[in-house]
Amino acid sequence: MANPAFVEVVKDLNVTIEQASYCTTVFLLLGGVTPLFVVPFANVYGRRILYVIFIVISAVGAYVSAASSSHGGVIVGRALNGLGASIPLGIGAATVSLFNLVHDLSCLTVR
Repeated sequence: MANPAFVEVVKDLNVTIEQASYCTTVFLLLGGVTPLFVVPFANVYGRRILYVIFIVISAVGAYVSAASSSHGGVIVGRALNGLGASIPLGIGAATVSLFNLVHDLSCLTVR
């Protein structure tokens, strides 16, 4: 499976297809590995602060990637974007289950 954007990246940045694929690879690598290290902090410090911090990191990564005119800048931006996007993947299910638990418990209260 190939990303259709690789053709545009190759033209714009004057790189090979293999080098263009690093944009996707670095995003997936950091997006998959980061939750392993960060989710335990969510259990200690709370999920909200991690959501805020990592969404800001993701926004900075998107800006860096969009504003960059070099392949290295795009890679750095995609790395930051993958880092920031990893938290909703890592703790999203736990957050949804917490909301569901609160909803289920609210029907047990006397009104």
